[in-house]
Amino acid sequence: MAVDPKGWVGDRAYDCGTLTKSRSVVLAEQGDLSRGIDRTLDACTCAAEFDRERARRWAQLSAVQAAYGGRWRGFRRGRRGAEPARIIALVDELARTLTGL
Repeated sequence: MAVDPKGWVGDRAYDCGTLTKSRSVVLAEQGDLSRGIDRTLDACTCAAEFDRERARRWAQLSAVQAAYGGRWRGFRRGRRGAEPARIIALVDELARTLTGL
C-alpha cells in the first residue's frame, strides 16, 4: 500500500486501466491486441466484480494518457531511435481498441 496506494483510494475500476496498459506490449506481440485486451478486461472485471464498461473506460483513459504523455515527454522504455515510434503506435492501437470494444 505504501508503494502504490492508488488502488486503495478512488474508483477501484481504475486498476483495470493500469493492468491493460501494462499488459499491452505482451498482448500486441502475441498478435491480437483486441482479443487480449478483451480477455484481460473480462478477467479483471469478473474477479473484482467491477462494471465492465466502467473498467473499459478507465482503461481507455489510461491508454490515451500514455499516448499523450509519450508524445509530450517520451517513454521511459525508449527515448531514442525506433523504439519511441513503436511504442507510440502501440498506445495508439490500444486507445483505438478500447474505443471500439
